[in-house]
Amino acid sequence: MSRPEQGSRGAVQAGAAPAEIESAPQPRTFRIRSLFWTVYAPSFLLSIGTGALVPIVPLFARDLGASVGLAAFAVGAREVGTVLFDMPVGTLVTRFGRRQTMIAGTFAILVLSILTGLSTSIEQFIALRFLLGGAMALWSISRHTYIADTVPIQHRGQALSLFGGMGRLGSFIGPIIGGYVGEHIGLGAPFFIQSAFAFVTLGLVFALMRDAPEQKRVKATRNVYARIGQTVAGHRHAFLTAGVAAMALQLVRNARQVIIPLWGSEIGLGAGEIGLAIGIAAAVDMAFFYPAGLLMDRFGRKFAMVPSLFIISGALAVLGLTSNFWELLGVAVLSGIGNGLSSGVVLTLGADLAPRGSAGEFLGVWRFFTDTGGMVSPFAIGAVASTLSLATSGGVVAGMGVFGAGVMIVFFKETLRKTYRTGAAPGAP
Repeated sequence: MSRPEQGSRGAVQAGAAPAEIESAPQPRTFRIRSLFWTVYAPSFLLSIGTGALVPIVPLFARDLGASVGLAAFAVGAREVGTVLFDMPVGTLVTRFGRRQTMIAGTFAILVLSILTGLSTSIEQFIALRFLLGGAMALWSISRHTYIADTVPIQHRGQALSLFGGMGRLGSFIGPIIGGYVGEHIGLGAPFFIQSAFAFVTLGLVFALMRDAPEQKRVKATRNVYARIGQTVAGHRHAFLTAGVAAMALQLVRNARQVIIPLWGSEIGLGAGEIGLAIGIAAAVDMAFFYPAGLLMDRFGRKFAMVPSLFIISGALAVLGLTSNFWELLGVAVLSGIGNGLSSGVVLTLGADLAPRGSAGEFLGVWRFFTDTGGMVSPFAIGAVASTLSLATSGGVVAGMGVFGAGVMIVFFKETLRKTYRTGAAPGAP
């Protein structure tokens, strides 16, 4: 089998076969468990801290005198900060290295969490939430780059689905802790809990990443955004195919979290019934994250992303036909299955497509695409619901998901190529 050509920077184009063109030999003895302390434990801890704030942020904002609309903006300020910091953070990872940016990001989360919990005005609170989004981008992209550069492609699906699963588990536990602490100690206390988890994570990064392999650093240039522009141009096919599909996936993922509770209220269900349906769906979601990794590494990334887009889109499309708890529960569980099947697929595709050894800038742009999809989801739902209806908004978002699946099917070539067999080196005849 002939080997595809590489670009001048070793970039992997979307139509290429990345498994055949790894720029460095990958260890045959790689084990997923080797990532436990360097990847999974830190991510799990930070996810608990982040999840602890989910039920608290809008209440804290309201306590500072914010209106409902301003409180909602305070909730979204972190996501806005993450999206706007994604691309420049990618250049920082390339410039300073993964370990340094992980440390900086974790330390920033620690400090900003404390300051946010001490906020005395809604303006200060929103500004700190925005900066916290930038710190989360710094942490996330440095961690994603580490996995992209160190995990062999034939194991990335499992590695990154478990990575996503740890985030789901932490996000499931965190709100329980945050809600209890906020009610019994005070609304500011969960922010200090987040800082405590960041402190423990910082210790793990210092202790365990000291001898971790580091990519070659790139010297600073006068125009950072010129390098970002070159990255976008050099990988435009990847961004316009897999990037669009990944954006659509993040859009429908976030939409389900907005539309399902709103529709439950629309048909007269109470908060307890809505919460029960969402909780059961979350449990189903978590049950699928490891099988999703096996699916990706056995059959390819498309076999996870395309069915996931169709399943979640189908659930959103029929949501408007439900009229009682059991029907809503069925749709919520269906969307949970779809979400679980896609666990880690966006991260895996980004890692597959990123140029080996210098993934930071590529992943910064990649995450800008995917994070934008998640950020605009509530606004798209609100716009359609206010002009037409909530049920129609579900159908419109479902259509976007189907469009993303179509782009993935027609224009994108699978990034996983099984070119090796047992006992033979990758690429051997």
